[in-house]
Amino acid sequence: MKTEIVIRGLIRSLALALALAIPAVASAATYYVATNGNDNHPGTEAQPFATVNKGAQVAQAGDTVIIKSGTYVPTSRIVVANSGTAAAPITFKAEVKHGAVIDGQSQVPNMNVDGRVGLFEMVNKSWIIVDGLRIENSGFWGIWADACQNITIRNCYTFNTYGSGILATKAGSYNIRILDNTVQRACMYPSTSVNTSECITVASVDTFEIAGNIVFDRPVDVSNGGEGIDAKNNCTNGTIHTNVVFDLVRVGIYIDAYSANLSNVSVYGNLVYNCRGGIRVASEESGTLTNVSVHDNVIRDITRAEGIGIRGYLNQGPLKDIFIYQNTLVRSGNTNPASTWENCAILCDSNNSADSNHVVRNNIIVTTAANANGPYIRTRNQSYVTVDRNLLFGPAASGVTGSNAIFADPLFITMTGNDFHLQSGSPAIDAVLGSPLSTMDFDGLARPVGAAGDLGAFEWVSSTTAPPAPTGLAASAGVSAVTLNWNASPGGTSYNIKRSTSQGGLYTTVASGVTSTSYTDTGLTNGTTYYYVVSAVNLLGESSDSAQVSATPMAIAAPTNLTAVQANQPKRINLAWTASAGAQSYNVKRATTSGGPYVTIATGVTATTFANTGLLKGVTYYYVVSATTAAGESAHSNQASATAK
Repeated sequence: MKTEIVIRGLIRSLALALALAIPAVASAATYYVATNGNDNHPGTEAQPFATVNKGAQVAQAGDTVIIKSGTYVPTSRIVVANSGTAAAPITFKAEVKHGAVIDGQSQVPNMNVDGRVGLFEMVNKSWIIVDGLRIENSGFWGIWADACQNITIRNCYTFNTYGSGILATKAGSYNIRILDNTVQRACMYPSTSVNTSECITVASVDTFEIAGNIVFDRPVDVSNGGEGIDAKNNCTNGTIHTNVVFDLVRVGIYIDAYSANLSNVSVYGNLVYNCRGGIRVASEESGTLTNVSVHDNVIRDITRAEGIGIRGYLNQGPLKDIFIYQNTLVRSGNTNPASTWENCAILCDSNNSADSNHVVRNNIIVTTAANANGPYIRTRNQSYVTVDRNLLFGPAASGVTGSNAIFADPLFITMTGNDFHLQSGSPAIDAVLGSPLSTMDFDGLARPVGAAGDLGAFEWVSSTTAPPAPTGLAASAGVSAVTLNWNASPGGTSYNIKRSTSQGGLYTTVASGVTSTSYTDTGLTNGTTYYYVVSAVNLLGESSDSAQVSATPMAIAAPTNLTAVQANQPKRINLAWTASAGAQSYNVKRATTSGGPYVTIATGVTATTFANTGLLKGVTYYYVVSATTAAGESAHSNQASATAK
């Protein structure tokens, strides 16, 4: 089962000569931050800044701030000073994912002094990427985007934040993407009188995507808040998909118009379990909620309230065009026999006179003795609620079953093992009726397969149709190791890594059951070229192999701390670097474009310095250095650049 879960003659010679003769235009910069740096430094890799705050203040459009591993303890919150552009965003990136730790020590920000703000903060900014940071012990929100546009927060980890781990708010917010982050122990302010929002919050955001995140571990109500993922107020045109939400004392995913107008939100492909409530759609304070769909989700082991709810709270506003379809709900509903109303898998209890068109259709609901005191589905018998073609199985109290219900065992692979894929012969296969209908299931497989779609979150395939082969396979050599990366295969649940010392195979499988899209193959022989392919696997079989890649592990590490300095003499740049242990010599390579391609300008260099002469005045040159031994050549050093005078 799916885990509890990016540009390419004479005339040419003349153009090159002109390019080299014309002084380079100012280009994007790469700044570095390191725990042994100094904010008076220029921010190069050899002379990095000491604080993330400094990088956040100097970065302009197109710049990248690379934060080296270590723990940074800011004395004030980190506030991004400038915006990027669509062609040149500003990027803040941990050199190693989650290796750069920003620790607010629960004092920064200080809510009593700073108010409700973030440890890492963007206000009225646009085109910013925050990638791979670890935010710990924030005095309030972890990462905050306020009235921002075109913001991407990805691969980050927030831990023990007093408010939301990640939050985007305010009218004017647009195109916010919160992708592949981990949010643990959010909303932990130690006072029940403080409203802390939710673990991941978007409020009044037009066009958003919350996908691939893991949200978990808020076991007690220490403050007023803490739902898992929340889209609320004037949120429009958004998707919440393929997230894993678990071990929360409150509801897992919440869509709430509150006092504004929320519309066009889809919630699909999520796994929610061990939460007080599953997925909930509501309008607490008179706002109008329109066109929300909840489909292809897996919801299990909900400990107090309903698995999926269309709820009326407080001064409830109108809820219109709500679609609950093709979800799988197992053991959802209160296990406390003394509780009554919320004890059910699906609850439709909104009752505003302007409500309209609520559809509950083509779901699978399975109960056990622990939650048998509640019904499968409960409504208030509203005339605008359609309950149709749901598969219902297990003990349950009386309630609404609707039309065309199927009362039968869905024949899961294993309910106790939480694998809710269908077995051959399941009554859910090809059984859907009506609309809307899903076009892709929980695993990312296209629907329908066969005569019609299947009930619940998983499509059953009668043949051994495997996922497509992975694409984008790339190999990077290290010391006695090769690291592979590839693109996810739609529908693939794991990967097999295959290796050969001959081009084209035969291949030997060196790893199977790999659930990430990267793998490091260790214990290799330096100087030997290895060839790799990767295949994808799911319950339906194994894909064909990916395109082949190769890499040659090296017996020596790349040189480090390369610097390039404009010399006092004209047309000369001086290079220096830190030696690689065991190196016999060095190769010096140069380009006139950042990132290469590089041309080798010197080989057999035995010193750790080199003077490049005969250069063109006003041209910026980019350098890398590699180390060599009898076994081969290392990877490149860091890039360094300087402009000849």
